[in-house]
Amino acid sequence: MGLAALWIWLVDIELPVRLPPAVTVPLDALVDSGARLCVYVEQGEGIFESRNVETGRRFDERVEILQGVQPEQPPPTSWLPSRTASATRRMGIP
Repeated sequence: MGLAALWIWLVDIELPVRLPPAVTVPLDALVDSGARLCVYVEQGEGIFESRNVETGRRFDERVEILQGVQPEQPPPTSWLPSRTASATRRMGIP
């Protein structure tokens, strides 16, 4: 009995996928408090409003919002630490 050669070819394949329209936000706009997920939507003049959200698919650096933000509403902003202090003061949080 002879030895049979076994060849394994590994190939990366990219297939285009069409996703239905969705509301998405940057991952860094999502705030996970452990009890809830929320995003902050700027209402203008540095005033932010917290919105509880339900998330869906995550891809690249974005996450789908299933509930909590409507397409016609202003998009949630990235919640960077440098903005936290001034934004929370404007929201009346000490």
